[in-house]
Amino acid sequence: MYRSVLIAHSLGRWLVLVAGATVVFVETSRLWSGKPWAPIGPQLGRVFRIVVDVQVMTGAALYLLLSPLTNVVLSTTMTRLPSNSDAQFFSVVHPVIMMASFIGVHVSSMMIRRGRNDASRHRRSIMFYGVVLLLVLYGIPWWRL
Repeated sequence: MYRSVLIAHSLGRWLVLVAGATVVFVETSRLWSGKPWAPIGPQLGRVFRIVVDVQVMTGAALYLLLSPLTNVVLSTTMTRLPSNSDAQFFSVVHPVIMMASFIGVHVSSMMIRRGRNDASRHRRSIMFYGVVLLLVLYGIPWWRL
């Protein structure tokens, strides 16, 4: 089961990247063309949030239940993890960055809806979802494609 969930999680990263890039690109083009924010903006944001949510849930299942790497690391908390190791990345760096992305995508949605007009919502979408996308890009283990 571990292998299946790991493959699904690995493939899910591409859905997150495509959804994030799509929302930033579409919001940029709609801002430049002066088109209204609704209904496309909220729908794209919702898809991005859902994809991130599913990815975080599969990652949490791997981290807390299935992964042999994190199970070993969590059981030996008294030892210091070697820097730049897979153990350190997957037990500390990756979960922290992805939880920040998870929180960021939901806070972004709330902040975008509070925009005063369509142009403001477009700009907020580009800025907030762009930051979340950069966080996700930074937290992906690119050496494990």
